[in-house]
Formats: sequence, C-alpha cells, structure tokens
Amino acid sequence: MKWREPLELALFHVGCRVTGRLPLPLLQRIFASIARILVRIGERRVRWALVNTRIAYPELSEAERLRLVTASCVSWSLNLLDFLRMQTWTAQDLRDHIRLEGLAALHEALSRGKGAIVLVAHLGHFELGLQALALAGIDCVVVERVFRNRSLHATLRRSRARHGAEPVDRKGAFRRLARALRKGRTVVIALDQHAGRSGRVFVPFFGLRVPTSSVAAVLALRTGAPVLPCCVVRDSADHHTGTIFPPIAPPCTGNRACDVEIATASYVDALETLIRRHPEEWMWSYRRFRGSPDCASDPYALEPT
Repeated sequence: MKWREPLELALFHVGCRVTGRLPLPLLQRIFASIARILVRIGERRVRWALVNTRIAYPELSEAERLRLVTASCVSWSLNLLDFLRMQTWTAQDLRDHIRLEGLAALHEALSRGKGAIVLVAHLGHFELGLQALALAGIDCVVVERVFRNRSLHATLRRSRARHGAEPVDRKGAFRRLARALRKGRTVVIALDQHAGRSGRVFVPFFGLRVPTSSVAAVLALRTGAPVLPCCVVRDSADHHTGTIFPPIAPPCTGNRACDVEIATASYVDALETLIRRHPEEWMWSYRRFRGSPDCASDPYALEPT
C-alpha cells in the first residue's frame, strides 16, 4: 500500500531522533520488552525461529529453544536500536563503539592484488561492522537486497555509504563484483539466507542440505580472490567486537562445478561455526531450511488444528 511508504520513512526518522535523546538503559529495556512480547504472542517469524532451533539443536528441550529464540529476538531488537542511534553518530562515535580484530589478515589477503571477499551472516551487528571496515580504510562493496519501500531504501543506502562503502543491488551484481575484485577492492557478501533457483548449490547447514548462493565461490574461483569469514558480536551493553578470520583454503579438484560446491560448503561451514559460538546473536527467523531435499515436507507449514 502506497500510504505505508511515507509512514515507514517517517517512523524511521522519528526513531532516529528519539533514540538520540533518551537514556540508553531505558531504550534498551523498551526494545527488549517489545521483543519479548513478540515472542509471547507467537509472531510468525518467532514460529519460524522455533522450527529452526528444533532442526539445529534437537538435543535441547522446547523450553531451552524458546529461551534461545527469545535471546535472539532481544539481541536483534538491541541491534535495531543501535542502528537507529548510528544515524546521528560521527565517524569517531562509530569507532568508539566497535573494535576490529583481524585486519592484518585482510590486509595480507588484499596485498595479493586480487581483492578479497568477506563473508558474513546475519549474526550480530554486521551493519556496524561494515561502517567500521570503511572507516578503517577498506575500499569495500556490499551486496544488498532492495526494499519494497524505495524511499526508505534510498535513505538506508545513503546511510550505508556515508563512510565509503558502496552498496550494490544483488540482482545482476556479479559483473560489478568481479570488476571490483579485479581492482583490488573488498566485496562483502552475506551467505546465510535461502537462495533462489538460479546460481545455487545444496550444501550442509546444521545437518541439512540447504539451497545456498554459489556467487561467492564462483567469484573466488574466477578471480583468485581470497575468502575470509567475519562476524560482529556484542561484548558489552554499548560496544561490539568485529573479527575477521584467516582465508578459507580454496578447493582444487580440477572440476569447476565440484570446486564451486566444495567451496560453498566450506564457507557455510565456517559461518555455522560462528553461529554456534554465538547462537543468541543470529537471526533465527529466516526460513533457512525451506527447499531442503532432506525435509520430507515444508518444515514451516502450519500443523493442522
């Protein structure tokens, strides 16, 4: 509905102003309370999150899974709060709220002259990590999904680019990403979401094969760019730590299709390892396991009443 677009944009601007004026402890309590309410009323994405935790952690009781989903929802509510607050932060404010570790590994990878691919999941405050990378002097391109609300998307894109990162629409992005890598730039790709029918492979994730985009593997194999996992997690009430890990060794079977699948599987495995370290900070609300050939039926379908 057209009336929703200006309303959403107005709410975003109001949220930025309000969160810049009220005390942080009060704001955190409010946002966390809203998240807990959504869990209690069984909002649709909360139900999906519970399905995901049943698949990922079958050894947990239902009460333990509910606690994990609640912690995840609270974590994301606080990240949303920080994202709103970020809109008025200066470059120094941003630096004060995050510590980057592993930059040496990224600089070493970039020194090879083939660019670098940084893999992320929707784990912790990856938007803050992107800004920190740009402020650290990393010339980066980030693959993004275009929102239906074009006005809000344009506002968020300007925010994302204000410290030097270049957002690129994921549709038709391959050539631009390959060109960026050949220029020695860093490409940031999220690889933890369901992939469409084109350009995907099925690789294990929490024990089930899931449809995953092969774009990172194809780019890496075609350009020789090293691939480094990265995550940004909260280490205190108002601070985060971003960590860039060493490059993942590329496969070399001589069969390109096989190499793409092996490489993608290794990337997803690295991200799963990070999620298992910080499960409360991953966004469990995606229908990540839909389309898995290991599921006899749609795990997200409502059970008959």
